[in-house]
Amino acid sequence: MTDPENGAGSGVVDGKKGLCRVQDENAVLLTLVVDDVDEWYTYLKDQGAALVTEVQGKEDIQIRCFFLRDPGGYALEVQQFLHPEVAQAFCG
Repeated sequence: MTDPENGAGSGVVDGKKGLCRVQDENAVLLTLVVDDVDEWYTYLKDQGAALVTEVQGKEDIQIRCFFLRDPGGYALEVQQFLHPEVAQAFCG
């Protein structure tokens, strides 16, 4: 599901391929799309965020991203599209 007018969307990820596995609690991954993933990584690291991964490239889907946990234990992904046309395909 996407809302191209507002750039919002939701989707389903294969539980065998993604970072998150099926679980009974906190079974949501919120993805934040940003223009500069490295800047956000540095900022959140400096703020003491609970980082799960370093910035990583996912060439097969043309993104760079990292993962962290919020204070409630929910997974967050901070993601940057490598090419505008890929962002358009996902975000409208």
